[in-house]
Amino acid sequence: MSNTNIEFSGTSLRAVMDALGALTFAMSRQLNADQKDGLASDLSRLAKDAQNNGNAELEMLLLDLHQKARTGGGAVRPISVDGGAAGSAADLVQPL
Repeated sequence: MSNTNIEFSGTSLRAVMDALGALTFAMSRQLNADQKDGLASDLSRLAKDAQNNGNAELEMLLLDLHQKARTGGGAVRPISVDGGAAGSAADLVQPL
């Protein structure tokens, strides 16, 4: 069995974000259209709550997951070397 301890870094954070995106994508593929819309709407609401609470990192992650749930994929958002998100969350908001 390989070592499951992963050192925290920008690269490991990106891997976690990619894994969550893949999980959201795979899960949404198993849902019917109404359920997929519900999942995407829930993620959008959670992102709005994170924004209202000043948690930009969580907001951006939830917006990425919302996009994966809504569209079944989407581009991977760049991340800076220090693990912080590049750009601002407001730049990523898409109309529902």
